[in-house]
Amino acid sequence: MNWLRKDKHYGFPWRIGGNDTPMQYTPYDASQDKLVPAEALARNIFYNDPGYPARPSGVVFTEPIKNLGPDANWVRNPSNGQMYKGTEVTTFTGHRSPVGLVFDRDSTLQMPYTGSGFMLAHLPDGGGGYLPNEDSAGDVCQLKLVYDAANTNYKVNTTRLVTGFTKLTDAEKVGNIIYITDLLGNIWKMTLPKLVAPVTNFVAIQSDGCLNRFTFQNQSANEPMTYLWNFGDGTTSTEKNPVHQYANGGSYTITLTARNPQGSQVKQTTISLTDPYVINNPISGNADIRGPKVIQANNMVYSSANVIYKAQKHILLNPGFKVWECVSEWYWWL
Repeated sequence: MNWLRKDKHYGFPWRIGGNDTPMQYTPYDASQDKLVPAEALARNIFYNDPGYPARPSGVVFTEPIKNLGPDANWVRNPSNGQMYKGTEVTTFTGHRSPVGLVFDRDSTLQMPYTGSGFMLAHLPDGGGGYLPNEDSAGDVCQLKLVYDAANTNYKVNTTRLVTGFTKLTDAEKVGNIIYITDLLGNIWKMTLPKLVAPVTNFVAIQSDGCLNRFTFQNQSANEPMTYLWNFGDGTTSTEKNPVHQYANGGSYTITLTARNPQGSQVKQTTISLTDPYVINNPISGNADIRGPKVIQANNMVYSSANVIYKAQKHILLNPGFKVWECVSEWYWWL
């Protein structure tokens, strides 16, 4: 499988599927070529050809897309003719006869199928000896293409979804349904889960240690692909579950927009930060309390506690504040 681009040469007839065509090299003895199975029905199509045209000078061939598996990735060892699973095959098992290639161009399918390709493999009568027993084809495979920037090409993960077909010919995708035809006159219908617009939801969780810091836990449904947060203080984020710290007390409206190719939805909620922040409960254990500009401490601190207060402006130890005996210095003024 090749990504067709302007001014690219894909090697035919000198290079096919990541392999050199052997007949361009003289002398060539097909009977000794382990890539041609001895039981192949048309083995004699490969022969010594001294008149085979020479490669064009100065032309760089573009290699096919590499298949990372886990399926349709069987290759033949040129040394002994044995089949094995490759880690990067260009592109599919030889002689699978790919047909009926369709793509989810309109992103109507749920993950993990969103944007994928779907390829049929025709199962010939007997296979002619070329199609290996390890990969009998007659199936529908999912193709997940990933761009490889380092090599300016794509790679593909190929996964078999349905098998057991015979003589498949073509396919057509309509919405979330793929219609499949074969030479026997059958029309098959493969229904995949349909992607719908997201339902946006989240909760804001205030930090115990830093009272002006919030973790926003995203609970949106229906497979959103992008998120846009507005924290109400002039800052935004595109993370799925961001953490945000406010500089000042006040009331803030948080907005989350979740989006996928089928639509978007917005949810808002309001949080309030009291400034000054008043602490009234006794503290008997360790605590690291960080507020907005001002913290007013009205509580007791027991001797077993180790407490740190942090505020951006100052800390007020109000009347009634009491520290029990045997307490060290635990207070920071910023």
